[in-house]
Amino acid sequence: MIVYGLAVLFVGALYVLPPFEFCRRVGGEVVLADAMGLMPVLGAYIVQAGDLTRTVHLASGPIVVATALWVWVDELATRIDDVRSGRKTMVVLLGPSFSARFITPALAIAFYAAFFLAAYASSVPWWGVLFAVLLSGSVRAIVVASWMESDNLPRIIEARKKAFVLHFVTCLIIAVTSLTATRG
Repeated sequence: MIVYGLAVLFVGALYVLPPFEFCRRVGGEVVLADAMGLMPVLGAYIVQAGDLTRTVHLASGPIVVATALWVWVDELATRIDDVRSGRKTMVVLLGPSFSARFITPALAIAFYAAFFLAAYASSVPWWGVLFAVLLSGSVRAIVVASWMESDNLPRIIEARKKAFVLHFVTCLIIAVTSLTATRG
């Protein structure tokens, strides 16, 4: 537990403290998605089981991708401020049009692919995938807002809210499905 806590603190420090400041650099999105997606699931599993397996890595996949989608839409919403402040995010580097029209849908597809892969490998029960499919309205709204109206800040802010809710519900799905036994 101490090692896990120190690892989370270390990743947080890498994200905000100089000289690294991944929040201002290209790739900070990956650090944040891993810190908020992968590490909590792995840490909880280590505390409970004392070991890491392929199963827990695959179960954390949907949370990692949901976190990445949330961070990506947030960066679409704050890209003008990021340029002004000198932050070099992936959205700034790739440009708002490419980021909104290609990366956001790719992350949406990866979200469902991660759930199906986790279910196929028996890391998450299939009924967890069913709940993820029920979120398709929110995922669709996020993709449509970024594809059609990436310059409309109120629509992107609304999409950011939906991405946050998607992340939260994904965490709940993984938490609830982890309480049930899966069979390979």
